[in-house]
Amino acid sequence: MKRIFFILVLFVMLINLSVFSQSTVTLLNGKTKPFLRSYIAPGTGMFYYKILKSSGKEKTKSVLLDDVFAYTDSSNIEHIIYEPMGPNQLSVEQMRIYIKGSAFAHSHHEPYWSLAGGFAVGAGSMFITRNPMYNSILPVAYCGGIALVKPSTDKLILDHPEYAESPDLLYGYRRTARHKNIKYAIIGSVGGMLLGGTVAFLTGYY
Repeated sequence: MKRIFFILVLFVMLINLSVFSQSTVTLLNGKTKPFLRSYIAPGTGMFYYKILKSSGKEKTKSVLLDDVFAYTDSSNIEHIIYEPMGPNQLSVEQMRIYIKGSAFAHSHHEPYWSLAGGFAVGAGSMFITRNPMYNSILPVAYCGGIALVKPSTDKLILDHPEYAESPDLLYGYRRTARHKNIKYAIIGSVGGMLLGGTVAFLTGYY
């Protein structure tokens, strides 16, 4: 019985060790991805890394080195890849703060209003004229308008007042939030157009 208990404890410790020692790569877009092993191919400008799929099999993925900020190995040692190319680019520490803001937008900013608006515009646009090509102008204009909307940082600052004095973090948050607004608008518009077009076709509108 003691032997079984010891084996179980050892098994749990090994699992925890594998979790805490997992390597990660941080991208300039604010996303962090875990990996098993990595390899930088000389002369290719690519960062290759292996991940473990849910099926238990390994899969090799790659990303441009220009899109990588840093990676952390299994010993929790950080290796900085990002290098400012000129005086107008963010320094390493500024980029680190920018990425923090971008990561916050990835995890907390969900613009469902943009998705719902795009769906409504896309579906409704299919009934403006009997020419589907002309009807697509309105969803395109909607997505263009969403791109001009400046994301609010009020909730971010309300939850984290200390971020108000960090322009690089706010810049990272706004930029990623705007990209998500546009992405959701496009998905909603396309979905609405497909549904609206299908209904229009089945009802004999076209």
